[in-house]
Amino acid sequence: MIRFFIILITIVCLPTNAFQAVNSKSSLVLDITYLEDADSTFSINDVLSKSLDSKFLSIPKKVANFGYTKSAYWFHFTLSNINLKDINKLLVISYPLLDFIDFYRVENNVVIEHIQTGDHYKFSQRPIEHPYFLFPISIKIKSTVDIYIRISTKGSMHVPMQLGEPVESLIELSENEQIHAILYGCLGVISFFNFLVFLALRERTYLYYSLVTFGYLFLFTTAKGKAFQIIYPNFPFLNEMGLVIIIPFTILFSALFVRSFLSLKKSNRTLDNIIKGVIALAFINIVFSFLADYEFSIKASMLIAVLSYIIFLIIGPMSWGKGGLHAKHYILAWSLLCIGTITASLSKAGFLPYNFFTEYGMQLGAAFAAILFTIALAQRLFQEREDKFIAQANTIESLNTLTAGMAHEINNPINFTNAAVFMMKEEIALVKLYLIELAGGDKADPDILTAFNKKFSKLINLNETAMEGTERIKNIVTELSSFAQIYNTDIKQKTNIQDSINSNISLIKTRFNYIKFQFDFDDISQIYVFPSKLNQVFMNILVNACQAIELNRESHSNFTGQITINLEKQLNNVIITFKDNGCGMDKVTQHKIFDPFFTTKEVGTGTGLGMAISFGIIEVHGGTINIESDVGQGSTLTVSLPV
Repeated sequence: MIRFFIILITIVCLPTNAFQAVNSKSSLVLDITYLEDADSTFSINDVLSKSLDSKFLSIPKKVANFGYTKSAYWFHFTLSNINLKDINKLLVISYPLLDFIDFYRVENNVVIEHIQTGDHYKFSQRPIEHPYFLFPISIKIKSTVDIYIRISTKGSMHVPMQLGEPVESLIELSENEQIHAILYGCLGVISFFNFLVFLALRERTYLYYSLVTFGYLFLFTTAKGKAFQIIYPNFPFLNEMGLVIIIPFTILFSALFVRSFLSLKKSNRTLDNIIKGVIALAFINIVFSFLADYEFSIKASMLIAVLSYIIFLIIGPMSWGKGGLHAKHYILAWSLLCIGTITASLSKAGFLPYNFFTEYGMQLGAAFAAILFTIALAQRLFQEREDKFIAQANTIESLNTLTAGMAHEINNPINFTNAAVFMMKEEIALVKLYLIELAGGDKADPDILTAFNKKFSKLINLNETAMEGTERIKNIVTELSSFAQIYNTDIKQKTNIQDSINSNISLIKTRFNYIKFQFDFDDISQIYVFPSKLNQVFMNILVNACQAIELNRESHSNFTGQITINLEKQLNNVIITFKDNGCGMDKVTQHKIFDPFFTTKEVGTGTGLGMAISFGIIEVHGGTINIESDVGQGSTLTVSLPV
């Protein structure tokens, strides 16, 4: 069971194929065999003595995955060059968590080159500084080279290898890094966003989820070797400790998030006690990670992770059965992560064929789970905001803190990201030109140029997608900043009514995205108003209109909701008209709509203060507010403000 979960956790480190033969145009033949050194006593001289040749075996199913073992392993293959020119190849071992690697290039039974590397050495000791282990191999004309590789590790003995052309291999690795960079960016933004929400609202659920997402981000970057390369390249010990600590760290905050997200303390005491047990085990695991050796710590982490993973998966349906409000979001998100991980694992074990989903199942599952949980949290946040809008205007201050803080904090990193993506576009073009020059420029093989164009077209498309994404985020930040400015004072000041309405609609659309908004705005200069109070009026009117449309939609199939907003100047007044095609109201309701505590909603869903407060705010401005409506025909609400 432990071995199975280790495969699941480390699946992000595996390449497309565990072993890939060389290019069919080459005369090289790759046939890898292995030798288990149970006592770790064999030297290169022992191996070259030929006395151990009979003990070298073919790798079962061409997958060098031996799980946890104290044995060292020797791998051997021979490269023969029958061409009339020297050949250069690149060997890629694409599992970054191997402790010690000894690479030997042997010619005529003599060691010509010996390279020592692994994640227990400084990053700079690698032949090529890359998260994977890359070994350039040169084979002279009509010669034969034997490659021996000795590997020992306290972690999983998983040794995926590829042998190919240097340029093509580097391009493929670059493409894989681009794909994972998108995942890292997604998880990083989600973690940062939820942390900002926590700072604004001081609700621990968002803090827990921010730390869970950060845990997955750090786990993936550690498993892919990126953390070692970027954060602590000169401290292998930290790289080793990072993995054994981040697993129980992620489990700990996942348990805290599950407990808070599903409100287990209130809804199900039994499940709550089970989650408390997971929290205690994870905390103890973190403490012992500093005291025990790596091998024991990683095994303990995997065992606790297996148990926790199963508990987290089954606790959703149990909570849903008990009436948990957010259990359905939880089940879908966690199932995606689980299915993606298991599918990817079965593919690497040879039970499923290779395709995009099986290759990137765990990454996609983690990304979609993060997005679904974020959407669920956002829906809960919006619902809470809506209730407080209707009940009291106190929520204005907290929303101002959230939007202003988010707009300010997100703006700088988004600008950096946007600039980096733009510069990346230029760098991609320069790298392409550089590689073409290396390949011979205009005299290069047309097949190579075609391959370059095909490979780089994918990178260019990814770059354009990233540019589009950053532009969208910038637009969202602009809207949030605009909305926050409206609430920054209770003093009368010049305000653009059109901008105020648009900012409110931008937030309303996140909840009622099926409603169409139409506008007919005259060009009206700014007028003096109380911005925060007037914005509360617009929010109350728009929310009520959307809810009326929602009621009409429930009783009519194929119904399209629509709100039409007109803004015009008549003499010394600005007239704002809101017309919806909702359920409408009778005459009695129209006469009471502005009375305090009057509501047509079900008990517990409305306070009856929203329109009463709006009426008072318009009176303070010296204006009027009126409503016309017919049952089933919608409503028209008109606000008149003096210029």
